[in-house]
Amino acid sequence: GTFSRTSRATSCDDCPEGEFTDEEGQSSCTPSDPGYFVNEEGATQQELCPPGEYASGSGNPECSPCERGKFSDEEGLGDCRLARRGHYVKDTGATKEQKCEAGTYASSEGLVECALANAGSFVEDEGAEDQKVCPAGTFSSDPGATTCDECPVGHFASEQGQSSCAPASEGHFVDENRATEEKKCPKGKHASGSGNERCIKC
Repeated sequence: GTFSRTSRATSCDDCPEGEFTDEEGQSSCTPSDPGYFVNEEGATQQELCPPGEYASGSGNPECSPCERGKFSDEEGLGDCRLARRGHYVKDTGATKEQKCEAGTYASSEGLVECALANAGSFVEDEGAEDQKVCPAGTFSSDPGATTCDECPVGHFASEQGQSSCAPASEGHFVDENRATEEKKCPKGKHASGSGNERCIKC
């Protein structure tokens, strides 16, 4: 834990913070390695950074907490790990990453929060890396949906990724759920207005 720079020294100096020596008769001290720290003078050993912290480079007197979007799940890391896709890290000093909840997703690494699925899309499971579009005949009206709703009778969605269903137009009808198209009233029948489930005789 001590050293002397000159051969004629009458006393030894303590190693400064960030450095140590575990042998006698040294002319210099050793800087702490990445992932380690020395927080006192005269140290004979270096200490591992705890989980949730890191020390990059050498000669660190202390470890730093992991930034948001990163985590450290083991001792002695020289840098924190990025949250993987489908995961996030909200707080500093994290020891683990969190899975995105259903209805949200994370398409890149190192995120501090997950994105809500857009209207017209959904995310069914936890830990999703992307959102899925609602199939034709279904819709999701609000962001963060975990499922898509079927278009009710009288309405349809001819394309995928819809936030609402279109009502059947005048002269047309939709008599089933999850319809992808409207049907034209047959001869001798009509449907006035919109959103009709059936046609009636003229």
